[in-house]
Parts: sequence; structure tokens; C-alpha cells
Amino acid sequence: MKIEELKRYALQELDCLRYYATEESRKNLNNNSSILKQLVAIGYSKTVMKLPNRCNCNWIILDQENPSIESANISIEQRDIENNIYNSVEAWLILYPETFDDMKRFLLDYRIREF
Repeated sequence: MKIEELKRYALQELDCLRYYATEESRKNLNNNSSILKQLVAIGYSKTVMKLPNRCNCNWIILDQENPSIESANISIEQRDIENNIYNSVEAWLILYPETFDDMKRFLLDYRIREF
């Protein structure tokens, strides 16, 4: 997988998350646990769905021992962290944890189109 491809998936997913997650939960994000565990759905959409299912673009398989963009692959199986299958945002943050603050700014400000 190429970095541009994973970033495109992560951006699509983040765009959805900033729409369907409450502003309060987006403001309180920290890098201590999964973003998806911290974000709370707004709760007034037509169909009630968990955020990982509503906003997921692709599931990404990462090599557990040596995660890298070169070893990342798209999975047809659903998110399963125990088997190293992550959503796009989680995979991005595993590979590039230094971008967490940029991602948080993206989630909070609709004018930002890139991180």
C-alpha cells in the first residue's frame, strides 16, 4: 500500500467522524487509547450505528511485529485489533503517531481539509 492511499482513506474516515461524533468527545481526544473508543456518536442520525461501522472506509492489516506502510494491506474482514486488522485512522496513527495533534485539529475545524 502507498502512503497516499492510506492517507486518503484516513481523511475520508476522519471527515465522517467529525460529522457524526459529538464536539465534546472530539475536544477531549487524547493519544492514550483508540480514537474510536473515545468518540461518542451524536445519536440523531436516521440509523443508529457504531462509529467504526458508520465511518469506516477500509480495514487495514498491519504486520504485528514490524508495522510499516509497505506491509499494510486492505482486508476484506472487519476490524479486529487482536488479529491486527484496524480501521484507516488507527492504522495511520500506529504508523505515524506524531500526526495525532494534526488529526485532532482536523476533527475540530471543518475548514481544514488536510492533515
